[in-house]
Amino acid sequence: MKNISLALSGSLMSTLLKRSCAVAMVVAMSVSPAYLTAQTEVPPEAKVESPDDAKPVPPEVKHVAWTSDLAAAQLEAKNSGKDLLLFFTGSDWCTYCIKLEKAVLLQPDAADRIAEHYVPVVLDFPRKSDLSEELKAQNDKLKSALGIGGFPTICVADVDLMTYGRIVGFREKDAFWTTFDQVTSTGDEIAVVKDGKSVCEIEDVGQLNELLHTVPSDQLKFGWLEQIKRLVEKSKGVNDDVSTAWASRLGELELQLEDERFVADFGRKYMQARSDSKAPEDVLAFLDQFAEEVKERPTRKSLVISIKARYLSDIKRYDDAIALADAVINSEESEPRDKAMMNTLKQRIATIKERGEPKGVPMMRMQQ
Repeated sequence: MKNISLALSGSLMSTLLKRSCAVAMVVAMSVSPAYLTAQTEVPPEAKVESPDDAKPVPPEVKHVAWTSDLAAAQLEAKNSGKDLLLFFTGSDWCTYCIKLEKAVLLQPDAADRIAEHYVPVVLDFPRKSDLSEELKAQNDKLKSALGIGGFPTICVADVDLMTYGRIVGFREKDAFWTTFDQVTSTGDEIAVVKDGKSVCEIEDVGQLNELLHTVPSDQLKFGWLEQIKRLVEKSKGVNDDVSTAWASRLGELELQLEDERFVADFGRKYMQARSDSKAPEDVLAFLDQFAEEVKERPTRKSLVISIKARYLSDIKRYDDAIALADAVINSEESEPRDKAMMNTLKQRIATIKERGEPKGVPMMRMQQ
């Protein structure tokens, strides 16, 4: 059976010849360091199945007409009045990317359902084959711009790359198409509000306000911040309630992005500290220093403390880990979600201690 790397052989070969949820969720899942740098919706790693394990696709079935040329896809989308479907994948190594292809994208109805609404673009990050420098740069830039933290991720956006939905991780066929239809419906609503204009062309305060309310709130941080800033300024003196409300929302989104960048940075430094340090006390000192630096930011401090508790469990200092969890649970300064998260972690550590498992809290690996 063809996977995307084969189905794209024509477009990729020609090209080869030329060319960031929410911090609360990250904190809640931070019992494993791997969650620091991957979106939590992406399923844990599992054994890659052989393509022969899946039912073969009949030869007459149409394959999704993927392209890897983003600029060409944008031009086609503009001319056809369609939007873009962006598939971020690791075609030759990512277990759940391959599984998604077999279960959904290579099935008989996929090509027509996607082509009805979208120009499909694949952004591949292979490990066993090389892409051109131009293609790597294109894919890396878009991955960063859209905050992609794990594979597979499908983003849906208009021709100007203003996103309004995404499907993260593997989903079985029915669940995938349910989400697909919901995202497509949102796109239809957005198109009605835009009324044939690009987002940047909208000058009317009421129209821009309606548009931003139509975009799902979890997508606003991906490319929409400049439009929110524009609305805040344009609505001053015209509709101060709108200006104030969106200024507040903008602050929340910017803080969320800051926290997500902190999570990624902390994750890298923590894993490096574990790699470099021979003594557990060095890692614990690193974590204590980080906790001190972020003591005025409760969400960040909670993340660091939860990682410290997990590390104490890793080195079989279970009682110290449980005591640290209790300190958070019993503190009046702790947020309810942090208490709940630490209580869950405490229970897991207590179970590990009772069982005497050698590696502490099991680490769930993500496709990264």
